[in-house]
Amino acid sequence: MPVLGRVLIIEEQAQIRALNVAGLTNRAIARQLGRSQANVDHFLLNPNGYRSAPAPGRPRVISSQNRRQISRMVSNSTWSVNQVIFGDDKKFNLDGPDGYRYYWRDLRQAPITFSLRNFGGGSLMTWAGFCSRGKLKLRFPSCRMYSLEYQPVLEFSLLPFLTGRKRQTHVLQQDNAALHVSKSITDWLQRNGIRAMERPACLPDCNPMENMWGILVRQST
Repeated sequence: MPVLGRVLIIEEQAQIRALNVAGLTNRAIARQLGRSQANVDHFLLNPNGYRSAPAPGRPRVISSQNRRQISRMVSNSTWSVNQVIFGDDKKFNLDGPDGYRYYWRDLRQAPITFSLRNFGGGSLMTWAGFCSRGKLKLRFPSCRMYSLEYQPVLEFSLLPFLTGRKRQTHVLQQDNAALHVSKSITDWLQRNGIRAMERPACLPDCNPMENMWGILVRQST
């Protein structure tokens, strides 16, 4: 019976190469080595790249349409960076990254190795914000935060900060996550007289809060 699942060792890889050059079919090679045909097929698809780490890829390219939208928004805007409130949420996991296979790395630093323990886990969701005039109160919502739970986060962190004329002079920047642009949150912002910055779809996240989260991650690992 063919062996399933186990990674091909160096000797098996060499045998598959030799038998393939000799003209044997993948099925015949698998039968002769006692391995499954799926193992042989997978190896012969890319023998030189077998079991190698995938390339991390490149950042998303900003389309010409997004460039025009950004230029139009900047030219028509009446606010400066000193009036922008940068808000964002972050989920900290005890084991591994937050569902992402890749991360932004400083090429001057060594790559980070993410470990995973059996039966480990635990996570913490946070929300924070800041602007040139100060910082907002740190909040700890649930890890499965939804629109109705996000409203109290803004109510007890953002509203106390927007006192006096700040609601007329400041604008909130957040990403286009479904939670942040839901009808419930959009209506809540309008009812409370809070302006939110418009963002084109699929625009790379340039929120400085990402840098703050990165500092916390490096200090806690």
